Amino acid sequence: MSVFHTILKFVEMSTIRALSVELGIIFTSVILYFNTTFCGFVFDDFSAVLNNKDLDVNATWSNLLWNDYWGTPMHLERSHKSYRPLTVLTFKLNNLMFGLEASSFHVVNIVLHISVCVLYYWMCYVTCEKCSKHDFAIKFEQRTKLEKNQTNVILNSNNSKKSEKWQSVAYVATALFTVHPVHTEAAAGIVGRAELLSAVFMLLTFLYFAKFKPLYFLLALLFFICAIASKEQGITVLAICIVYDFFVAHKLSPLEFLSLRKTSTIYVGLRSAIFCFVACVILYWRVSIMGDSLPSFVKFDNPAALSETPTRQLTYNYLLAINAWILVNPSDLLCDWSMGTVPLVNDWTDVRNILTAIFWLLLLSLSWIAVSKKDSNSKMILMGLSFIVFPFLPASNLFFPVGFVVAERILYLPSMGYCLIMAVGFVKLQNNSKNKLFIYYAFAILCVCFATKTILRNLQWQSDYTLFQSGLQVTKNNAKIWNNVGHSIEIKQPEMALLYFTEAAKIQPDDIGSHMNVGRIKKRLGLYEDAEKAYRKAKDQLPKHVPGKMITAKIAPDDLQLFVHLGNLIKMNKSRWEEADALYKEALSMRNDFADGYINRGEILMLMERYNEAVDCYKNALKYTHHKDDMYFNLGVIHSQMGNITGAIEYYTYAIQVNPYHIKALYNSAVIFEETGNKDLINRAKIRVERILEIEPENYLALSLLGSIYLDYGDEETATNFWQKVLTIHPDDKSALYNMAFMFSKKDDTEECVRYIETLLTYHPTHIKGLTLYGQTLLNKKKNTKAAAEAFHRIIEADPKNIQARHNYCVCILEEGRLRDAEKCMHDVYLLAPEAKYVADNLAIIRKHIAEREHMNIEKVSDFTTDNKNPSLSNQNQPKSNDEDSNRSSEEEEFIFVEPKIVKSKMTTLGKAHQILTNTKNAAKLVNGKENEDKSIHLDNALRKAHDAVKQLNEMNNELDNKKEQQCSKPSDKNNEEINNLKEKALNYLDELEAELF
Repeated sequence: MSVFHTILKFVEMSTIRALSVELGIIFTSVILYFNTTFCGFVFDDFSAVLNNKDLDVNATWSNLLWNDYWGTPMHLERSHKSYRPLTVLTFKLNNLMFGLEASSFHVVNIVLHISVCVLYYWMCYVTCEKCSKHDFAIKFEQRTKLEKNQTNVILNSNNSKKSEKWQSVAYVATALFTVHPVHTEAAAGIVGRAELLSAVFMLLTFLYFAKFKPLYFLLALLFFICAIASKEQGITVLAICIVYDFFVAHKLSPLEFLSLRKTSTIYVGLRSAIFCFVACVILYWRVSIMGDSLPSFVKFDNPAALSETPTRQLTYNYLLAINAWILVNPSDLLCDWSMGTVPLVNDWTDVRNILTAIFWLLLLSLSWIAVSKKDSNSKMILMGLSFIVFPFLPASNLFFPVGFVVAERILYLPSMGYCLIMAVGFVKLQNNSKNKLFIYYAFAILCVCFATKTILRNLQWQSDYTLFQSGLQVTKNNAKIWNNVGHSIEIKQPEMALLYFTEAAKIQPDDIGSHMNVGRIKKRLGLYEDAEKAYRKAKDQLPKHVPGKMITAKIAPDDLQLFVHLGNLIKMNKSRWEEADALYKEALSMRNDFADGYINRGEILMLMERYNEAVDCYKNALKYTHHKDDMYFNLGVIHSQMGNITGAIEYYTYAIQVNPYHIKALYNSAVIFEETGNKDLINRAKIRVERILEIEPENYLALSLLGSIYLDYGDEETATNFWQKVLTIHPDDKSALYNMAFMFSKKDDTEECVRYIETLLTYHPTHIKGLTLYGQTLLNKKKNTKAAAEAFHRIIEADPKNIQARHNYCVCILEEGRLRDAEKCMHDVYLLAPEAKYVADNLAIIRKHIAEREHMNIEKVSDFTTDNKNPSLSNQNQPKSNDEDSNRSSEEEEFIFVEPKIVKSKMTTLGKAHQILTNTKNAAKLVNGKENEDKSIHLDNALRKAHDAVKQLNEMNNELDNKKEQQCSKPSDKNNEEINNLKEKALNYLDELEAELF
């Protein structure tokens, strides 16, 4: 209401009538547009609001000055070049205060539309009042010969009548403008806020410009800049102000304007010159940030733009007639008029040229009336034509092609001029008609019809589906509408969406997007061959390269997406990866700035393990995309897969520097830090994980990792609490379930351990580590060999090459006393992995037992442990093996074979391993200081040497066990004591080494 009170003070009128008009406008507008608050995001709202990164809370505010309406940098070729920073600012503030709730955006649009309606009333009031004074001055000059008293009486009477007339014009124009259905697209569509906001500032500019005071003139300049910053067409208010200044306020005729015969013309010209200078400065800024290229549109957006003469000119003129007809009869409203909605006018014989001729005849007639007469009606018609013509010029294709055929939102400002002219005609008709009541009723019926249409049209803007379905009721020839209906239902009804996409492809066979939609849905439905055929059809519609001729036009990035879709389909087949790579290279040959081409080619190169080429692709993508944080992240992933942990951390850090809230980069780098086992790096991991939780407090991956970090600190209780919190968010999280089972296994709480494992296997039946822990627990703790065997068998079914599971399955058979079956089972495992020495040794022992039983006719078997760890499956969360029981007798031990971590046979080997450990610790300290890259290489070498030492110790362990096996028939107490001492010392030392390394 503060805006309204400002305007009231501005026009120096606060009568009850003016207030009642405002209240009537507010009440009517709320009734008409209240149902838009139940509408969601539709059509272009997704690009301008939901997918616009400039609206993000953490996005840099300065981006609004450099990016277009959709969040794309203005200098890029793919930019739409629509520069509306003030409108995007309102979107951002909307998001900050109320979040991305569609209802809040619609409420703001309603408030802006009400403001426009009120300001429009005052614009009509000021204009009609000024025109009426001009008319009164002419009458005064015609009666100069009358006597003074007689003149005063006549003039007072005429003044009263004229006042009533021009006020009636303002009322009628405002009423018609408030209920006109053509405004629904601007008011009901969130993206239409640009029209609303621009209209508000254009009207404020006009109203303050109409007051000849320096302060008001400065305010008019400020609002003028805001109008342009809201939408480009705001600059046209300059022409409207100039027309008002010269021909209405200063009563100049066209001849007087051209000859500059009146002295006031100089002052008026100075005001206009200042406005023009400001406009030129803004245009210079606009062009400088736009870059060297104009916006590019495909032929379907504006088919006439790429047509030859006279088709282009005839079609453009016919489109003017269509726009005028929509203002006169807004019965068939359409959200998208592109493609085949308006067929091209190809020659002069087309009957539609008659409509074009009628339009120009009416326009020229009104123009002649406006410039040839000097009465108030002609001046009001002149102002009405100014509001129609000047705001529409940027969309008329006269200066540059635009990306649409007809757009109802573009008629928001021209409708102001139309309503003013219609009001003048209505009042004139009413004054000259003998049946005034009939005219009133006719106008009332018109307003009721328009209001009803507005309410019903708003309901069609509730969702994409309702909006585009209403479009199909207007035209069946627009493939884009068929596609959009399909898009609106493809998630829930893919089969039905396919029908719409197929129909679109039939209506517009040369539309690449329609064939791409068919291919995408068929891929989703598993019809891969049909999907590829659809993508191939889309590819056939691309411009063909003629040998010997240069390609004069670049292909639109949206069309090149078909290479991405087709490549992603083909790369599902590993044997066709090279073919997919060739497709991406073909796309890049057409546009070397196609960022998605580099990104997808980088992915396929990673799959083919051509890492260096993948790195080059992502570095090229960095040049052409403003999502640099994602590119740095991808480079970090590549280096991680290459084993270059230092490089991975470097690029993850770059990603975080560009975007401090890049969750994936924070998480991946934290995982690497945690896996080092270094205290300082673990602390850094904790900091990064906590930053993730600041952004997403319920990020279960971060919570699970934080649990592992606290486990590294030795705080098992806190670690358990975090994993339990993860399970409250995601009860099926396999990492948390396994970690909980592992923790209870360490505490010898078998029941809880089994409970968590069984829960894990309920959600993830083929979880290898879970099944392994389950089998070991059942066998070693619960002595349930049958259930343990089933667990190991499930691993074998999921992973037939899992040697550890096969070995443990054989152990279960042995525990049941079936030596022959165990021997056959272990023999099969040996054939699969002859290099696994523990399998060969166990097979030898089983055969020895069989031979002894046959010799002694005795079968004696006891606890055969299953914890022979396969190095490829080892992990820090896997429980340690219960290798031996201190209560076992020597007689029991001679029947048991185990594979301990390390067994020592000579003290020189322990000394060597101790030296490696010392070097590893020193190298880790150096690298943590980040002094140079050479120290990182030194650490890598030390780690490699440590692993070599582990391998050597394992070999010595095997030799020691062979010695033990040879002595098992008559072991001496001295030998047994020596063996146990060496084994204990070696195992303790390896634990220390592993803790440092991992």
